[in-house]
Amino acid sequence: MELKDVEGIGSSRVQKLKDKRVENVQHLASLHPSEIEEKLGVGAGKADDISNSAKRLVRKYGAKLTSARELTEERKETVEKIPTGADDLDSTIGGGFETNAISSIYGPSSTGKTQLVHQLVVNCITELGREAIFIETEPQNFRGERIKSMAKRHEDKLEEPNGIMNDIQVISSGQVPGVKVLYNAYQTCINYMKDNSVGLLAIDSWSAPYRQEFFGREQLSDQGREQRRHFPELQYIADEFNAAVILTHQAYSVPDSGQQYQQIAKTGTDKKPAGGNFPQHSSTLNASVQQKKKDTYKMIVWGSPNLGRVEAEFAVEDKGIVDA
Repeated sequence: MELKDVEGIGSSRVQKLKDKRVENVQHLASLHPSEIEEKLGVGAGKADDISNSAKRLVRKYGAKLTSARELTEERKETVEKIPTGADDLDSTIGGGFETNAISSIYGPSSTGKTQLVHQLVVNCITELGREAIFIETEPQNFRGERIKSMAKRHEDKLEEPNGIMNDIQVISSGQVPGVKVLYNAYQTCINYMKDNSVGLLAIDSWSAPYRQEFFGREQLSDQGREQRRHFPELQYIADEFNAAVILTHQAYSVPDSGQQYQQIAKTGTDKKPAGGNFPQHSSTLNASVQQKKKDTYKMIVWGSPNLGRVEAEFAVEDKGIVDA
């Protein structure tokens, strides 16, 4: 079952779809007809015909059943875990942040999100032996000097002290002025990952461009539509390259005490995650971070298929993330 088997898809359209990272019939069938219109430059009627043809093929030849044992063993062999460096936190979340998955970390400003991301970049290289990509959407979030200070305790795993900097690719905030450009940046990452072993794509902060472009409740549907464009690309990166995709998000205060209680019940904090529900439903792991005292923070995992509500504290020191 190949793309050329779909009615209305010739060789030129196959290439168009692959240029847009639609690699197979299953992916094509999952697209909304409006997305097919956009990717192929066809009318609504033609997009509907292509969508229906793809869905018929998937129903006939698509999904197969796999035993739970086989699937579990396959994932055990494939999925890697990037440790944070704090033993208590790593133990709590099962060894670290998983590859082949999207993880979302929520928190207000100055709650350790960026520090965590920097440490995961370092540990991806030193523990997994794979490169990392960092997309910063806020000015100067990525700090090379912080990477170097965190890498010092791993010097025995590096050929040269500053060699780690060669294994990190960065897209700076000036190149990502908005969500549509951020979407295009994923293709830049994909092109690089095809030829290099990259274990981590970190976007700090993923929600910031949305907050800058979408205002008020009247734009929630537009925001949700744009988010729905992004997540299939991020999941493709996680699946195709067995990479961890780490997204940081802001969180904000809610004035109503009833809503605060709802947030505490759901996320363990009284802060509401920015960006609506779609990122939460589309991430394999959701966690909130909060500051406990100077340089000490708590992570609360509140959305995960294999963890209950769990929490652990960690500290940020000059050498990086450590136990509190």
